[in-house]
Amino acid sequence: MVEVRTRIPEKDDSHIIAMGAAIFGVDAGLIKNRLNQAEEVLLVCEDQDKIVGFLSYRLKEKNEFFIDMVAFDPFYQGRGIAQSFLPTLLEYAKDKGALTIGGMVYKKNERVLKLFKHWGFRIKRYYVDTVYIEKVI
Repeated sequence: MVEVRTRIPEKDDSHIIAMGAAIFGVDAGLIKNRLNQAEEVLLVCEDQDKIVGFLSYRLKEKNEFFIDMVAFDPFYQGRGIAQSFLPTLLEYAKDKGALTIGGMVYKKNERVLKLFKHWGFRIKRYYVDTVYIEKVI
């Protein structure tokens, strides 16, 4: 069963920083800085509180729930966990007063773009290496 909870930095950060650095192939310090800039970090847990993924976000002007970073442990990918997390995320964003949910995705990450499009997100803007995706909620 998948559960969602908020991040407890002293308990969770070492794990999610290492996970993010490994998945994105960047320095752990970059992940730590991004997490600390976030409004909040939501953790996706399975198997009695085992963290299998996380999402950091900021609330931006015009009632936008902006996803800064989302990552799932590769071992747990393809099991429908992200799909089961989406309704919770959308409801959570609405409860925060958001009218839209959006974020940046690398153009070369075709698997993730396809997944977000399947969930009803649309590409709103194109940049050099990324696209901005958005969904009205």
